[in-house]
Amino acid sequence: MKKYILMSLGLTVLYLILNFTDQWLPWSFHPYFIGVVIFFFIQSLGISWILSVAEKDKERFPLLALGSVVLRFVTGVLLLVVFFIIGLVNPEVLVIQFMIVYLSYMIFELTIVLANLRRN
Repeated sequence: MKKYILMSLGLTVLYLILNFTDQWLPWSFHPYFIGVVIFFFIQSLGISWILSVAEKDKERFPLLALGSVVLRFVTGVLLLVVFFIIGLVNPEVLVIQFMIVYLSYMIFELTIVLANLRRN
């Protein structure tokens, strides 16, 4: 799971660098973008723990791996609901950036999970 955590950390650092250098980019990031990135990194830490537990129990690994995917989706939707309840200035921009971050973290998670499923 060290590989998963390092990949998540690298992706988080990349997003934060992009956020802090957005004055040179043709678009700008939503003010809540940093919160979204930190949220997904914290999620990745929790999911890495779930996957490390799942690696020890080969029989339950597929169930726990699928559960981690569902957990990421449900908590992501809940975060969006909280943002909409709080009230957003530019909700379309946040939703698009949220989906990009969600999909990129999900791709990293699935590459790790599929690699472990193939071994079993």
